[in-house]
Amino acid sequence: MNQNWIFILLLLGSFKTYAWGSLGHQVVCDISWRYSETFVRSMLLSVAKRMGYQTFAESCMWADHIKSKALYKDLKLLHYVNVSKNKGDVASSSCLLQKNNRNQKSKPQCIVTAIDYYQRRINNNELSQRQRDEAVLLIGHFVGDIHQPMHVSYKDDFGGNRRYVVFQGKRLSIHSLWDSDILYCGYKGGWRRLGQTLYQQSLKHSVLPQLSPTVWANESLAVTQKIYRYLPTKLPDSYCDQYHPVALRQLQLAGIRLSQLLFSQLLSPRP
Repeated sequence: MNQNWIFILLLLGSFKTYAWGSLGHQVVCDISWRYSETFVRSMLLSVAKRMGYQTFAESCMWADHIKSKALYKDLKLLHYVNVSKNKGDVASSSCLLQKNNRNQKSKPQCIVTAIDYYQRRINNNELSQRQRDEAVLLIGHFVGDIHQPMHVSYKDDFGGNRRYVVFQGKRLSIHSLWDSDILYCGYKGGWRRLGQTLYQQSLKHSVLPQLSPTVWANESLAVTQKIYRYLPTKLPDSYCDQYHPVALRQLQLAGIRLSQLLFSQLLSPRP
């Protein structure tokens, strides 16, 4: 993660939204790819190539690659949802409360409503091919984001960006730790290897279809609450043992759920 960008974003009072980093996002989309039917793979590969990428996994970083462009400035709010520390679920967020006062065509204000919004655009034939392709890549990215606990967290410390810890001798924010460092606990490979490993492991456990972004957000919030319940400045050596498996499980869930969501949308064309 570029430390200069983190510094600039903090000065601007912005929320850093590079959830999972490139490894995590690519692993999520690789797992999704491995679960997908042949016709879905073909469609996803076509989308990726039209958008300038060689694989679907790599295309899932598009949402981060374009964040500095003025054309896409409205997307910055859509990588996360803020929740009050004294509330137990995401229904308390202003984004979800406002949702009831808007119609379905209104632009989303947070990650939960963004997933609902963009999945309806995937096969909306009233939109251009480019708009539909962008919707696919945004869904691929946002489903990864919503499973990163620090993207369902608290406004007062900018989603953990202003909560600093020392992890394995390095000072960094708890958000940055969960972006990437937690995934590299004892792991040195790339996204293909980790994606294959997590995919094969997931085949041993059944995961019931669950296509509710609100449910996903609440699951991530539960992890966030556990993380904050005991968060010393210097993290113990056991932190990897405790949370590395949690992070990998979140990647697995995100990949499986993304494949289910994309299958349901690509199988049901919209007028």
